Amino acid sequence: MLFVGSGAMVFAAGRRWISGTVTEVGLPIVHVSLAGHAVTGAASYEIQEASNSDFTGATTQTVTASPVSFTHSATAGTQPFFYRVRAVAACDPQRKSDYSAVVRAVITPVRSARQAAERLASGQLAERMPVRGTDDLARLAVSMNYMASELQHRIRQLEELSRLQQRFVADVSHELRTPLTTVRLAADVLYDAHDGFPPLENRSAVLMRRELDRFEALLADLLEISRFDAGAAELTLDEQDLCELVRTEVDALRALAETRGVDLVVMAPEMSCAADIDQRRIGRVLRNLLTNAIEHGEGGPVEIEVAANQTAVAVTVRDHGVGFDVNDSNNVFERFWRADRARARSLGGTGLGLAIAMEDVRLHGGNLTAWGRPMRGAQFRVTIPRRHGIPIASSPLPLVPRDLPRRRPVAKSIGRAGQ
Repeated sequence: MLFVGSGAMVFAAGRRWISGTVTEVGLPIVHVSLAGHAVTGAASYEIQEASNSDFTGATTQTVTASPVSFTHSATAGTQPFFYRVRAVAACDPQRKSDYSAVVRAVITPVRSARQAAERLASGQLAERMPVRGTDDLARLAVSMNYMASELQHRIRQLEELSRLQQRFVADVSHELRTPLTTVRLAADVLYDAHDGFPPLENRSAVLMRRELDRFEALLADLLEISRFDAGAAELTLDEQDLCELVRTEVDALRALAETRGVDLVVMAPEMSCAADIDQRRIGRVLRNLLTNAIEHGEGGPVEIEVAANQTAVAVTVRDHGVGFDVNDSNNVFERFWRADRARARSLGGTGLGLAIAMEDVRLHGGNLTAWGRPMRGAQFRVTIPRRHGIPIASSPLPLVPRDLPRRRPVAKSIGRAGQ
């Protein structure tokens, strides 16, 4: 009687042997059962027959049927024989094709939805997904398209409202210039003669002159903001030494600082800090930062530091006054924003100075940042590229003031106390 290797054989998908069962159905035919194994879908199998369990000198046959059947090559009853099988060919091409079709049917719409969402996020609001069929994926496409349409409609509404607001500000600012000029002429006549007026009329003439100055400044700021909004602001660049520009603006405000008891301290390097600068715009930025520091510095010193590196020049303005909350570091550049709305504007600010300063610095390709803490003062930093159009690698000055105490690392002891 021929001994057929009973129990587990070694079968494998690909070129490895994996487990299968050998059964004798009547010599010389031997059947190998593949049921329950991943190789049941293979196109062909390799069968090995040997007289030893390590299959030395094994005879090999290749078959394509499943369950696998092959003809026994030895004479029955001479010696025990062992068998093993493995898959050696790919899966059925038709089955593989069907699987690929299912994958494409599921993955393609999902990929299309992802790509459409990415294009919408980048600002391509006219992007839409193709709708095919009536299944869940088709309903996903319909929902995506509806969301895109609503988003496009809302954004267009906001853009139109923004254009109307900008046009209103520009039109009102221009229309006010003519009556303001007439009122200014009359106020100047009264102010020139106010010394001979009775006390009440004298004070009224002085107040009228002062408020007209504030109104003209506000109107000029509104016109400047409207130019930024319309994209009509232009730079007049020239190579300037930022150190000299800072000293000029500081000297112009020393008289005001003295009336407030504020000491203006300038720290500038001996080397030149030359850069491509619009002197009018950067001078206005410095004037605004210095005026704010004097007004909110509570009589403390105002420190101005200038520095440069290979790609940028920078200036910081540091005061030791009321400061502001850390969460307001970006709010300070909003139009008409005030940290304390109950606080009087003793210097006649319009509430647009920092917003205009931010736009002036951005126009140069630079950045304007702020640091502040309540009752610990504030520091503003202006960084401008040395050559217009060349990106800034890093600012030569830190945003956090240098006078703040540095946090020292806490030493950690190892072992028990007293050792």
